[in-house]
Amino acid sequence: MQPYYTEPGITIYHGDCREILPTLGKVDLVLTDPPYPLEFIECWSSLSLVCKSVLPEGGFCLAYSGQTHLPEVLSRMGEHLEYCWQLVLVHAGCNQAIHHRHVMCGYKPILVFSNGKPSFPDSGYFKDTLRGSGRSKSSHPWEQSASELHPIIEHYSSDAGTILDPFMGSGTTLRAAKDLGRKAIGIEIEERYCEIAVKRLKQEVLNI
Repeated sequence: MQPYYTEPGITIYHGDCREILPTLGKVDLVLTDPPYPLEFIECWSSLSLVCKSVLPEGGFCLAYSGQTHLPEVLSRMGEHLEYCWQLVLVHAGCNQAIHHRHVMCGYKPILVFSNGKPSFPDSGYFKDTLRGSGRSKSSHPWEQSASELHPIIEHYSSDAGTILDPFMGSGTTLRAAKDLGRKAIGIEIEERYCEIAVKRLKQEVLNI
């Protein structure tokens, strides 16, 4: 399949990741934010299977998740991967009201799974609590901040590695990868978000 967009080190594909990924090679890290509602729960099984095929032995998948369906998410991710840990992203600013659970939510889980026995990086220990930088929803309803991903990318991927986001959305993972000089591949099923991701990538690189 022809890419939707390319620039040095960065490639975007428009389509279903299950159809595109068999045409790609191995990647260093999968970093993504699948949809959280129950109607999309099958995405987590697809993600688990995708990671099994594209990650090297011991490679990591880190995925944002909601809390409501977390037990089912963990079960589906465990179909092909090994549970490693859970990072906690503490929200900046106001907490979010989860009305059906009567909870004021102040954090988001980032699940860490590995393809087989984890191969931990040489960069030492990683603190499992991250401070959020605030969310902008101008590009996508579930958009995360690119700067929040910088420490994750620096710890879990090498300078020469390639990062994959099979649920790219508006391109946050690719934007963060580019900021850090990493290679990245993004796949998005909705073309309008591919267009937004391209615009974000063309913005001036942040000073890190």
